[in-house]
Amino acid sequence: MQLQGRFAFITGASQGIGKGVARAYAEQGATVIIASRNAEAGNTTAEQINRDYPQGHAVFLQTDVSERAQLEGRLDEVAADHGDIGILVSNATPSGDGQPVRLEHTEASRIEALNTVNYLAPLWAMQKLFPSMKANGWGRIISMCSLNGINAHRYTVGYNSSKEALRALTRTAAVEWGRHGITCNGSSPNRVGRLALSS
Repeated sequence: MQLQGRFAFITGASQGIGKGVARAYAEQGATVIIASRNAEAGNTTAEQINRDYPQGHAVFLQTDVSERAQLEGRLDEVAADHGDIGILVSNATPSGDGQPVRLEHTEASRIEALNTVNYLAPLWAMQKLFPSMKANGWGRIISMCSLNGINAHRYTVGYNSSKEALRALTRTAAVEWGRHGITCNGSSPNRVGRLALSS
């Protein structure tokens, strides 16, 4: 019950890695906010968590993180209805990001779409939550990065570069905000980790 009384906002938590993280946090007593575009999957995940982990609590909020006003509005909504968000997990990834495209054929629009979700949305959320985390002297920011960028995986330059930008953002936040009691970490799960977290 290490997270009793804590509120965690997890993007892309209706399935996969995000769902696994939400379940793990609820098991430790946290209230988890499942922020996802998929209403059916999001509601189902919340119901499953509330059934399996009564010591925690799950709430689904339909959220498109690529829309800044909507994302910030959801964060305000959670703070007003539940309390200050102490944990942010940026996990959302746009659909179709796994489609391989050669570098020379990659369109700028695709890179921009990936950058908005994988880099800008986490930045917006971090900036929005910083004042309350600073005031409370406590915050946990976890960014789901990728080994694709570290290893320069072929044919996914947009995904690679946006995830590497997220890693740099998280490292920068760690050195700037650590003195306020806010820890920032990037995680790059491999395929085995993805399977374990989504079970």
